[in-house]
Amino acid sequence: MTVPAMVDDYRDIIAGIAEFGRHANPEPPGPYDDLSTLGRERRRLAMAFASEGWLGMGSAVSPDGQPLAALTAAAEAATNMAFPLNVPLAESWTALRLAELAGSQQSGTHVTALASAGLFRQAALQSSPWVPWATTADQVLVPELAESGAAEVIELPAHDIDWAPAPRLDATLATGRLPAMPAGAGRSIGSICARCVRRLRVEYLCLQTAEMVGAARELTSRTVEYLKTRQQFGRPLATFQALQHKAADMLVTAETAKSLLDLAVAAAGEHRPCEHRPAADVDPARSAADRQAYEIALSVKGYVGETCSALANDAIQLHGGVGYTWEGGVHWNAGRILHQASCGISAREALIVSGLQAIRRGSPLGATIDLTGGTKELDDDQPG
Repeated sequence: MTVPAMVDDYRDIIAGIAEFGRHANPEPPGPYDDLSTLGRERRRLAMAFASEGWLGMGSAVSPDGQPLAALTAAAEAATNMAFPLNVPLAESWTALRLAELAGSQQSGTHVTALASAGLFRQAALQSSPWVPWATTADQVLVPELAESGAAEVIELPAHDIDWAPAPRLDATLATGRLPAMPAGAGRSIGSICARCVRRLRVEYLCLQTAEMVGAARELTSRTVEYLKTRQQFGRPLATFQALQHKAADMLVTAETAKSLLDLAVAAAGEHRPCEHRPAADVDPARSAADRQAYEIALSVKGYVGETCSALANDAIQLHGGVGYTWEGGVHWNAGRILHQASCGISAREALIVSGLQAIRRGSPLGATIDLTGGTKELDDDQPG
């Protein structure tokens, strides 16, 4: 397993995302109490992002598409800045790939949102999932999982939906809650097999992790600089040993998260076309590699989500009272970590499911485990 040298290989992409972010966010984004107002503000950014081709680089079939390693490098760069780019890259790029796998060619200038919970749970249309950029998108894609692990892809016109408020862990994203839809709502644009679902899960989990890693590294750098400049008792806070230890712990957490991200991307490898063959015809070695990549992606998302959420709390605490204010700015990166740790499959659920899968394959006790309730659909021990 070779860990990609993402910084060296995709330097131009990283620099381009960073430059776009500086122009898109020339000043701190303001708070919006009204979801529709926030959606209108983000619409301008969405159109600029799409028109410059950044959404199109998530394509799996277009010549402009980039490999997963490049996408994760860009996602990390998008949050490793003072004001994280207010674009849900993980959801936008995964939505584009989902549509392509279902046989629908999406316009590179249209913004497609994703009800990402549908990748991990059945009956997504009835479960009121969160949808980042809900009031900004042109359409919303909802994967409807079947018992076999395959999924039908439902397209809903975003502008016709009466969006309900969702917990805004990241107050800069226009996140809405999809209201429960009746059976037959929306338009089916095609179906994808269980192997394609698993591949999309891996890519989405890696992109989520990349956004959390970028935000964690920015919070660490920002906190260290604050400790160097903030004076207390006549000397900088950075001279107090207890705070030095806390800052060192933050650095270890951020760099460990980065190493684990590289591991997950390397395990995922490059996108390999799915022949949609019966499970009996699938190469066992390839199937095992796919399952291993999914287990690693789950474990990494879970570990990074839990540890980087704690890092975000430490950053707020070390900033003192200003860390709790909008003007302090710590919340921009902290909110993105909490958002990605909770969306799709939560960090805690990811750790539980990856552990159960490992037990089921490696221990006699695994045969007695019954995944019930909210985690049954997350189990991936299915043919193909």
